[in-house]
Amino acid sequence: MKKYVMFCSSAPHWLELAKDLKENKIAEPELWLSDDIHFKEACSFFGRDKVKMLSELRYQAPSHQEIYYDGSLNNFFLSEEYISVKDICIKMMDRLDEIGMMSRLDKETWFHFVCIWTLKRFSKNQPHFVVMSEPPHNHAQYLVFSLCNYLKIPILSFSGLLPIPTLFPYIFSKGKYNKLRISQHSSSKSKLTNALNIYIDDTYARIDKNNGVAPHLEELSEKSKSIKFWAVNKIKLFKDTFRFLKYPKKMFANKYESFNPFGFNAVFRYYFSLKKSSILFREFKSQIYEDFKSNNPYIFFPLHYEPERTTLPDGGEFQDQFKLICTLRDFFPSNYNIVVKEHPSQFLSARIGSQGRSPLFYSLLNNVNNLIIVSNDSNTQDLIKNAQFVATISGTVGFEAALIGKKVILFGEAWFKGMPNVETWERFKNKNFKSIKKSNNINNIKSFFEHEIIKSGIVGFQNLSSKKRFSKFLDNEYYKDQKSDLFNAVKQFIINYVR
Repeated sequence: MKKYVMFCSSAPHWLELAKDLKENKIAEPELWLSDDIHFKEACSFFGRDKVKMLSELRYQAPSHQEIYYDGSLNNFFLSEEYISVKDICIKMMDRLDEIGMMSRLDKETWFHFVCIWTLKRFSKNQPHFVVMSEPPHNHAQYLVFSLCNYLKIPILSFSGLLPIPTLFPYIFSKGKYNKLRISQHSSSKSKLTNALNIYIDDTYARIDKNNGVAPHLEELSEKSKSIKFWAVNKIKLFKDTFRFLKYPKKMFANKYESFNPFGFNAVFRYYFSLKKSSILFREFKSQIYEDFKSNNPYIFFPLHYEPERTTLPDGGEFQDQFKLICTLRDFFPSNYNIVVKEHPSQFLSARIGSQGRSPLFYSLLNNVNNLIIVSNDSNTQDLIKNAQFVATISGTVGFEAALIGKKVILFGEAWFKGMPNVETWERFKNKNFKSIKKSNNINNIKSFFEHEIIKSGIVGFQNLSSKKRFSKFLDNEYYKDQKSDLFNAVKQFIINYVR
């Protein structure tokens, strides 16, 4: 049987997929790196030596005291990939750093712990391929993924179609995701295609009428204001404050903690994070144009929420948004403005935006020639409609702009990549941008997605949070098609791409 690395999300069907692969004597895990919810069951089925709790690599890397790395596969540390992978992983660790006290030195050390643990393991038993239920969400996953890519191990990843529970299988090669063409017909696919067409019509109508923000952002905003969210936060704060009563030994263990090197208590950390958020918002307000009016043509670039996987690492070469903005400034004539709007979730209490954006960032942006930061009260639909182009890494605003006939420049990976009116930066930069034609036919867009679902789409969803969002689709027929589609997709990948 083939050996593989499995990145498994919280959803149980990924565990069932792995069981099916083993029971059919196709493949079994060499390394099972999953959500902790599956730990016990995975251990009993695959063996404790094959299973690693993701939380151990993510939160407790320095606790690995018996690695005894012997220098195996040491060329990675001398490679070009080492620098870029380390930079991305260190930035991804900001998501763990609630109060901004984790030093660069500690982050680099954590990175090296996971490096030598993985390299030693792969030097003894190198896997034949990798299966990822979704692209890497954290530094530990991303590092293991990057080491597999460096070792030229074939990688299969699944990416979701945002509005409906449909997945696309992708092969990751040479820094790019390429769709695996796998034509599988089922009655569930027809229902999902119809649901997507309804979503397209509803979104078009909402934008056409300037009718508010996207539903998922509105839902998040309401959550931040809810009494339930406030109560949950306060209960968590209370538990954290008095946790030492439950674990008194930890209180006096005198152990160095990278996240909290000075031992600040939970109350201080909570109010410190609130202060960070208020400073970020204050600096943003000091740098915006309250009444934006432009007589010049402009490119609209709505900032992406950070920290988040869809920007880092899915942005690839352009995971750094400032780099993207400088690229736009260099490409377009100086009389073109670049209009920037902050993501509506960046300051929400239900998110951790202060861990992903420096308060100095807005001042930096205003040092780019003819760049304008507009107020968050500015109407996004109006900004889209009046722009010459809309630029995005992976944001849904790109889909919305393309839907109404605007030309979109896509810098990263997105579920709507390839749809009419969307050009990747690689293609766009080699064209005369003034001569690019637009398509205003919504039926062309529907036909594009229908074709993609037929040729590459499989019935499935990624994780338990997706399950809640898609609950109305999930009947017995759906689960039956999902089981079959996932198994056949992995089997076809192994036959065609794994030696």
